[in-house]
Amino acid sequence: MSFAKFSYAISSYTQINKLVLLAIYLVVFILIGTYTKFKDEISGKNLYEYTVIYWLIALFSIMLISIDNLIIFLIALEGISLASYILPTLGQTRGGVISAVKYFVFGTLGSIYLIWGVATLYTLHPNLSLAELHTFFAISDNRELVSAISRSVQMMLVGFLIKLGAAPAHQ
Repeated sequence: MSFAKFSYAISSYTQINKLVLLAIYLVVFILIGTYTKFKDEISGKNLYEYTVIYWLIALFSIMLISIDNLIIFLIALEGISLASYILPTLGQTRGGVISAVKYFVFGTLGSIYLIWGVATLYTLHPNLSLAELHTFFAISDNRELVSAISRSVQMMLVGFLIKLGAAPAHQ
């Protein structure tokens, strides 16, 4: 079994979601493009960095839709996060830099919880394909194994919520 074979789940559902997400990104890109042209004429600054970072976020989020492996999920989520850390600093204001540092610190905390949860799952089953994890844990009757799975999923959920900015309550 190769690693790439079980990294992505391609179905009609994921393809439709990718197309919808790409259409949303294109509409937002057109709207942002008109705004940045206007802002560029006023400030005289070159704003092409926003476009590159925006499309990096779009690429990783489209990649996130069809992931079937937890390691690839972490890579895509970190790609979105790293590109998002840069966005507030492009305005070169003090508040933007402070916001980026806070977001980076909380994102690092979320990454720690996510990696810890994935590592715990990996100790229980050495294959991180979501389909194989589902079949392995569905046939398990061991209460200790179910408890360990529950803890690892809770750690991953906490990490994901921190990455989203939903928890903990920070300004």
